[in-house]
Amino acid sequence: MARNFICLTIFGFLLPFHISAAILKGQINDIETGEPLIGATILLKNTRIATTSGLDGSFQIKNIPSGEYQVQVSYLSYKTYITKVKIEKEDVILGISLEENNQQTLNEVIISIWMNF
Repeated sequence: MARNFICLTIFGFLLPFHISAAILKGQINDIETGEPLIGATILLKNTRIATTSGLDGSFQIKNIPSGEYQVQVSYLSYKTYITKVKIEKEDVILGISLEENNQQTLNEVIISIWMNF
């Protein structure tokens, strides 16, 4: 009897997390060309939840607890994009187009090698 009670208690505790979890998915593209951006970083700010976009620019994050999040998308030489999303029972789909950051220029690189004999 005690064993059944423990099982039901654990199941009852875990059930709300399973029911309230949803999926955040979407597509990351270049705003000018429409080309998919491979390897863009998608981060739910103030959490440890993150992923990268695949070869077709798509991404998917599963089992996100219900709540409001700030989604940050970054990609090398592009402006960082931040938006708010509300995760509830249904999946959230985002279409994100990133703009190139033309102000980031590399003026000079110095490479030094030090050897001790």
